[in-house]
Amino acid sequence: MKKVLLIFLIFLCKPALADEWHVECKIDHITDKKLCILQKDSFWLFRNENMYFIKIGDNNYPGTQAILKTEYLNHIYTSNQDGIFDVPDFIIYSMKRSKNIKTRFQRWPSLAYLDNTINLNGFNKKLNEMDLMYKKLK
Repeated sequence: MKKVLLIFLIFLCKPALADEWHVECKIDHITDKKLCILQKDSFWLFRNENMYFIKIGDNNYPGTQAILKTEYLNHIYTSNQDGIFDVPDFIIYSMKRSKNIKTRFQRWPSLAYLDNTINLNGFNKKLNEMDLMYKKLK
C-alpha cells in the first residue's frame, strides 16, 4: 500500500521551489482514499487515514537506506530499503522544534551520497495547513 500511495503522490505533487513548502491533498479516484503530501526539496511527508510517513530522496538507488537527522534527534535510518520512514510522533515533534533537517540518500544510478540541509522555517504552519486540508476532503 505504501508504495502505491507513494507513486500516486509523487506524480500528483508539483515540486516546490527550493525555499518553499508545497502542500497538496487529493482523493484517489480508484481507491477513494484521502492522500496528502508536504514536500520541500528531497523531503516528503505523507499523510493517509492511518499515519504519517516520510520519504527522503527521489529515484533512490535500489536497496539503499536513507538517513535523517534533526537538532533533537540523532541520525535515524530507514527501517526498510526504499527511503521511507514510518513516522512516530517523536520525529514530527522533533522537526517542529528544529531549525533544519539533514538528509542523506543515494540516487540511482550513481550510488553517490546526496546530502541536504533543509530549512524547516514554515514547516509547522504548512503541517497544520495539510492537516486541515485532509480533514476537509470529502
